[in-house]
Amino acid sequence: MLAVIPLRLKSVMSANSAYAADDSSLSKHVINTVSPPHVKLNLFDYWLDTRDSPFNNPAPQKGINQGHAFVFGGQTGWGPWNVWTGNENHYNAQPQNQNIRYGTYPGIVDNVLKDGYPILNINTDNGGQGWLQEHGVENKLNESLSYLFNPDIHSSYKAAYKNVQGLLKYDGNGGYIFNSHENYAAFKETSAQTGANGEPSDGYFDVYDNWALHGSSAPGGQFFPFDGAEEVFIQNNDGSFKEDANGYLIPNDTTPTVSAENLNHFMGLTMDTVFLQPEDGKIDANTPMYFTFSGDDDVWVFIDNVLVSDIGGVHDECFTIIDFETGFVYTGLTPVVKNSEGTFSAAIPTLQDLRKAEDAGEQWGWYDRINKKMTTGTYEQYATAHAIKSKSLREIFTEAGHDAGQTWGSEESNMSPNTFDQNTQHELKMFYLERGAGSSNLVLSFNMLAVPASGVTKTDQDGRPVQGAEFALWPAQVSRDKKDEYGHPAPVTDEETGLFIADKTANGGIPICVAETDENGYLSFITENRKIISFQEWAQSGNFYYVLEETKRPLGYRSKGDISLYYSMYNPDNDAEGVLLSYNYWKTGAYTQAKLDVTMTEDLYKYEFIFILELIFQFN
Repeated sequence: MLAVIPLRLKSVMSANSAYAADDSSLSKHVINTVSPPHVKLNLFDYWLDTRDSPFNNPAPQKGINQGHAFVFGGQTGWGPWNVWTGNENHYNAQPQNQNIRYGTYPGIVDNVLKDGYPILNINTDNGGQGWLQEHGVENKLNESLSYLFNPDIHSSYKAAYKNVQGLLKYDGNGGYIFNSHENYAAFKETSAQTGANGEPSDGYFDVYDNWALHGSSAPGGQFFPFDGAEEVFIQNNDGSFKEDANGYLIPNDTTPTVSAENLNHFMGLTMDTVFLQPEDGKIDANTPMYFTFSGDDDVWVFIDNVLVSDIGGVHDECFTIIDFETGFVYTGLTPVVKNSEGTFSAAIPTLQDLRKAEDAGEQWGWYDRINKKMTTGTYEQYATAHAIKSKSLREIFTEAGHDAGQTWGSEESNMSPNTFDQNTQHELKMFYLERGAGSSNLVLSFNMLAVPASGVTKTDQDGRPVQGAEFALWPAQVSRDKKDEYGHPAPVTDEETGLFIADKTANGGIPICVAETDENGYLSFITENRKIISFQEWAQSGNFYYVLEETKRPLGYRSKGDISLYYSMYNPDNDAEGVLLSYNYWKTGAYTQAKLDVTMTEDLYKYEFIFILELIFQFN
């Protein structure tokens, strides 16, 4: 007997965030966030006494400050690099000086990273020499800040969280943003989690539907990730959270940020991303590629190890914007406006605002911090009041002595000579600290593109990444008379191995590129000047066959020999579209696969599908 039984199965894809708040009354107030796979964030907590003790006693040589010239919770006389720039006795407050009160105090770190971390470059011309001698740290003026920013350097006064997830929102236009003036973020430590980039993660953020924490004269909406929602939002007597007319959480006005005893100050955040400079410096026809930060205190942004934006110092909220289309980098004190009810809002200038700055007829409005009132004026007056400055990437790299290592825009590529050339790969590193024990703001927004470069991942027999293996990419020798299936010169193969033979006479005997695998066992095919190698473009020039030579391998590992690669066109009639494949996989053990990066908007929909599975049972 046969019995046919229909079985209905349902599959649902949810658009909810991968992480949710633990408290049921809070979970509905947690917004959806994302973690771009090409962006890595590390979070740090620092303290002077015990981790949970309030900061109510400045300690120049205690806790994380011990043995250092660069300290947290600085007071008058501790050196201008440690003291709030709004202090009336600060160097910035003196009208004859080029810096402005409340603004940045640049020059604290060197303009080039060392071993991946900022190096102090403290100058005592503006004061602080006596304080340094009093505490015996005058020999710490050129110290590496790796003790703060390297998560693998341990301290009894520091907690590090690698690869934290869920801080950013997708902006709907190819970019990502977190704005503490709009949303409050609380960090949750976890274990045994994997981030969107496939690496282990030490925790995630719950980002809420409203901002929290007022500043005295600072904009509402602060960044204190180690203080939970129960400390910053109003709760009912039963422990549930109050909601406003829109159903959002209500900030607790009785929690002042200037009272260091109430909140967990002294923190750090780093960001690391490898990105592609697109054609025209735009991610689409109308959208320039950019990076924006606004906050306090120290923020240093490096690209390819060069300091491109210096908004260091203990200051009020300051901003930087990097315009990758024009190549200009803007910095300044973030303008604020005073609202009718007496509160303050940040008025971060947009890239479009700064680009139209030459419009002399336009009036700009801002809050005058010195005279405590709203005022208006021309852009020149506005820029002077906020020390807004701009400088091109090329000028910055030239001053640092690193311009020769870059490929710059040109008339040929239709790119500004002040910015990176199209299809070049770069690495941005941001280092952020809150060390003033006052307000803490954080606005992070960017739309840098992930690199679609071809590359290699080397692993051992157990699948573990192998770091430090070096490779050289060569064109393969091709026959003068034999043709491949597309009518192109066929590759010459070795009689014994059957693999391609490298043509080491081409290009003056110089490889197409040389690279070394990183800690993840990965390397990208890019030239010395950071130009991404497009195998499609090489195919358009008649090059289809390559040899990847392993020139150096770490001690204890053996090599399988050279790897033969070929470019297979799936659409030869349309600009030589295709993929790079491995030849004779069974002999070399090297295989290739295509990768696809997809960016989706937040307008996702649940998709349900039902299918019939017929189970056939036979009874004898």
